This record gives sequence, C-alpha cells and structure tokens, in this order.
Amino acid sequence: PLLRKICGALLRATGAKRVYQCAMSETSPHFHLHLVPRGPTVDRADAGFELFKLQAKAKAGEVCPVTDASIAAVCATVKGELEAVPDED
Repeated sequence: PLLRKICGALLRATGAKRVYQCAMSETSPHFHLHLVPRGPTVDRADAGFELFKLQAKAKAGEVCPVTDASIAAVCATVKGELEAVPDED
C-alpha cells in the first residue's frame, strides 16, 4: 500500500504515464529503491531500462536535463499529497 500511494502521488505530480521501480542491493543490509517517472515527452526509445540512462544522456547534452526547481516542485507536491492522505492499514 505505501509504494502504491507514493507512486500515485508521483504520477499525479509529474503527469507521468508510468513510474518505473528499480530495487538494488549489494552486501550492505539496506533497501534501495529508485522511483523514476516516465513523462509523456519521454521518447519511446528511452522507455523501460533505457529510462535509467537518461541522467547520463542529460549530462552529455543529448537530452534536456530536469531543473532543480522542477525537482523541488515535484518533491513538494508529492510530500504535500502524502501528508494529506492517511496511511492505509
């Protein structure tokens, strides 16, 4: 229920079509989860696992990077929505 709640808030905050989830772990005892929204302007060639290469493409100037202000706005929207909706039991 928590992941569904977070992904729903992220979808609404970004207008994304999908939220990709990628869990990683090596030897340290913790859980690391990336939630990456795929917006409506993301090229189909960058869907799926290719979406995780967009940060490198932005650094190389191949795609337009997301601004810090945009990231802060999405975070504030998601945070506000998560605080407003009670947790499911």
